[in-house]
Amino acid sequence: MNRSLAICLFALSFVAACADRVVTMPSAYAIQNGEAKAEVLTFGKDLQFGWIRLDAQVIPFVEVQAYASKLPGQRQSVSFNAQYTIIQPFADLMPGLSVGIFDATNETEIGRSLYVAATFVSNIYSDWAEAERISLTIGGGVGGLRRGLFVGLQVPMFRHVEFIGEYDTKRITAGIDIEAIPNIGARILFRGGQPTLGLQFRRLF
Repeated sequence: MNRSLAICLFALSFVAACADRVVTMPSAYAIQNGEAKAEVLTFGKDLQFGWIRLDAQVIPFVEVQAYASKLPGQRQSVSFNAQYTIIQPFADLMPGLSVGIFDATNETEIGRSLYVAATFVSNIYSDWAEAERISLTIGGGVGGLRRGLFVGLQVPMFRHVEFIGEYDTKRITAGIDIEAIPNIGARILFRGGQPTLGLQFRRLF
């Protein structure tokens, strides 16, 4: 993967706010202003495949995600998603709702799509819980995402340890997200049965 592109995306990750995603599919949850996120995931023999992503807010509730990827059987690609969050989810009360475009340059294996997503959030009432919440996203679209519903699930197992799962209309991805260091999370995923390792970088200004 192009090293200069990786450096640019990583640098840009610390200048804007961003939307949250389980793995690749969108959610209807826009992270608070002042938070930025970059992600690097890699897999395959000799770690030759993977992607680099940046989520950034353009104006309130309007977000863009830029990413570069190299997946098995495909050439290296660069694309972006854009999303408008109509309403944020209210825990235990009402879901959030967002609309957007996925893979605007039509470069990924899923392809260019228009989508709508709803995210349901529930508080966790436990002795160990601080502000942890269960999140379920269900969405669908036209274009590449017309194949069926995409689904994302995040379930905290303990403080700073979370189960994550996703179905992107083509395959299932599931694993564990661990935030052992504040604002830095490690991901251990199985994407279509393929082990995937990754890091997420977050920052609050």
